[in-house]
Amino acid sequence: MEQARGALVAVRTWPCTPSTERGRGILIDGRDEGGLVTYTCGRSVVVRSVEEEDWCVVYQRHRAVPTVARFAPTGNLIASGDANGTLHIWSWEKTGQIKLKKELDVLQGAIKDMKWSPDGQRIVCCGEGKQARVRCLLWESGSNLGEFDGISKIANSCDFRPVKPFLIITGSEDFQVNVYEGPPFKFKSSDRGHLNFVNCVRFSPDGKYFASCSSDARIVVHNAEEQIVVSECKDAEKAHKASVYAIDWSRDGHGLLSVSADRTAKLWDMCDITKPRLHQIFTFDMDPSLNQMQVGCACISESLITVSLGGTLNVLDQNQPKAPRTRIRGHCRSITAIAGSLESLFFSGSYDGQVSFWERKGIKSQAHLHDNGIVGLQVLGAELVSCGLDDVLVFSNNGGTKEVSIPLGAAPVCMCICPHQEIVFVLTTKSIVFVCRRSVVSSIALDFESSSIAASPDAKVVAVGGKDGKIRLFTHDHGKLADQPILLERHRGQVRCLQFSSNGEMLASACNNRETLVWDVPSKSIKKSRMVYHSARIDCMSFSPTDLHLATGSLDESIIVYDLRKPASARLEYKHAHAGGATGMVWQEDGLLVTAGRDGMLRTWRVLKNE
Repeated sequence: MEQARGALVAVRTWPCTPSTERGRGILIDGRDEGGLVTYTCGRSVVVRSVEEEDWCVVYQRHRAVPTVARFAPTGNLIASGDANGTLHIWSWEKTGQIKLKKELDVLQGAIKDMKWSPDGQRIVCCGEGKQARVRCLLWESGSNLGEFDGISKIANSCDFRPVKPFLIITGSEDFQVNVYEGPPFKFKSSDRGHLNFVNCVRFSPDGKYFASCSSDARIVVHNAEEQIVVSECKDAEKAHKASVYAIDWSRDGHGLLSVSADRTAKLWDMCDITKPRLHQIFTFDMDPSLNQMQVGCACISESLITVSLGGTLNVLDQNQPKAPRTRIRGHCRSITAIAGSLESLFFSGSYDGQVSFWERKGIKSQAHLHDNGIVGLQVLGAELVSCGLDDVLVFSNNGGTKEVSIPLGAAPVCMCICPHQEIVFVLTTKSIVFVCRRSVVSSIALDFESSSIAASPDAKVVAVGGKDGKIRLFTHDHGKLADQPILLERHRGQVRCLQFSSNGEMLASACNNRETLVWDVPSKSIKKSRMVYHSARIDCMSFSPTDLHLATGSLDESIIVYDLRKPASARLEYKHAHAGGATGMVWQEDGLLVTAGRDGMLRTWRVLKNE
């Protein structure tokens, strides 16, 4: 669904995948209608469909990092909590419209888990706090509904009994599972059978039983009314070979899904609650790395969803337990670079060293090309060229296979290419490294502090931006730069971005002082100025293929598209395009722009003609 603001239209969003942390599970939630799942990543709460991968809703109004989100039992309401203990209740529509209904300060620390009551009037939250670690309240008024004593450490999980009489259960890092009755809620009983952190607790759909899982690799099933242990899920001695991070009951209550650090997910047959039987083991052998640890799960209608440590959402198939039916991939870290061609394929890299190869339908493949953050990506013919903070320049094919790695000798700052000459310029903290046909030709030291670089399409002119606000135009010839550059002086801050137009006659520049300029290269004069509409530094820019438009992205989270035939005041602007700011942009065609940001998302924009 397209959303319009003026003549700049948001066409599609490729959302981030869940944020993960090694050694800890994450708690996601699902909704049967539409096959929806909700989770958090960075500053975003994402609602997406596992059936329609091109649809999603993103909520980015938390002032702190959101930690958990839950669907209301009825209606299009979602409750989301953040690291400051603040609870947001908000509504969403299929069209992408979002409205904040309520904001409440619930805890004095991060909210780890929450659950709606079956009537949708109450919410129980748990997590960190100096005084209360669990709180239940009426969400419309914020009124407190009881006291939750008996928890001495962080409460990792909680659940609300789906039938009356109401009960609330909690699992915490003091190895306890507590039961509270109400409302108003008060302590009823406690079980100390686990030998490590309790990571997740869940009631069965009929409310007769609840299960708890722990870092002691065990899953214990309790009778809800009597609060006694009735059974334990076992495969040999324990449920899993390592920590069990999350569990979820199937909608009919006949199955229990569990995920673990042993890189497996297991489906347990709970028809005989006194003797749970292992029904299916799901393995993830396509990648033997630690990224295949399973850290979260949810049962949605007939679908079983798990989350890998690498952030991938796996849709499991009971008939194919050795590989997921569908893998929904993306970035779960900030995107730091993007590249593309005028075809359907484009590329994005994040600060964890991962590169994603995208088609218009979604991710074609992913590869870990660098050991540290990616600084630059460029398409050179049929190859992808990347440089990262591991101080290496990598040439790879479109399938993500490394073909050549070149040590740079210093940390790269940025890079540019001249595709027709197969030339790559890499600006490092010490020099400019000139690479031609996969070989280093020269390394040229600079006598000033540099911050950006661009080269004309014919590679005859190299522009280098400095921290002193000056742009130096060097004449280039076979790996050698002229001794005396031409100075372009107008910026009042560090020059962060430089780009030549496709014909080499224009040079766009942007600085820390929020100003964008377009220079006429032959005359060395300013062609277009007064483009000072961002409220923070500019981090990326891109000419359209016809050189009629110039797009800029900023730390102020907005993107601006200038029509270079019109005054700068006739700009097209979209505010809050990326939480944390835009970090890269590339044109797919003259009217279609792809942007990337620190929120781990990619978005496409249609620039409508407005003559």
